[in-house]
Amino acid sequence: MKVDLIQSMGSDETVARSARVSTGKDLLDQGKIEGLINYLVREGHSSVLEHCVVTFRFEVPIFVHRQIMTHRTLSKNSESGRYTEPVPHFYVPDENRPLVNRGTSSSPDLVHGDDNSLYESVEYRHEYSSWVGWSLYSELLEEGVAKEVARNVLPLNTYTSMWATGNLLGWFNFLRLRNGTHGHPQYEVQEVAKGVEAHIKDLYPLTYEAWRKTMPQEMTEDRV
Repeated sequence: MKVDLIQSMGSDETVARSARVSTGKDLLDQGKIEGLINYLVREGHSSVLEHCVVTFRFEVPIFVHRQIMTHRTLSKNSESGRYTEPVPHFYVPDENRPLVNRGTSSSPDLVHGDDNSLYESVEYRHEYSSWVGWSLYSELLEEGVAKEVARNVLPLNTYTSMWATGNLLGWFNFLRLRNGTHGHPQYEVQEVAKGVEAHIKDLYPLTYEAWRKTMPQEMTEDRV
């Protein structure tokens, strides 16, 4: 999963200034702001997070793209299979990806298979499906079929690209649901969340740490 930072607006100081406008002190030297930010995030004063905005570019398989699209607070634009021919780039799970669900569909417990041959089977079938799908797609284009129709035969592991823009509150919500600290997000979207989290940590270190303290206990471990 590829996560590239396109642009960002605001900083930790932006969070502090937006809070201090309530007392008319937003234009003064802000001094130490860590304590203020910790208080704001801990007490749920979330509007101050909405003045910081970040745009990312993702390159992900179609099935991951669909999961990102469900986050309604993010503004998104995606590569269109109607107007452009996609690159023949396909996602194939490697040995780091757990393959076997020993839980249930509503409460999955993904583990690595006991037999290494299972990974060989998954790899072979993914590569075969990708090759067949791309071959059929190319044949349809050669026959004069429009891209928007020919794309129907491409598999869900085909990579696509997208831009997503959101304020810091929206990205924190994305991380809470997708970084794997609780709940059951899919492995691949967790990888996307880790990329987002690393950039957020670099851009807004004080605010990120304040948010991190509000997460479940397992969030106290270093993740990025």
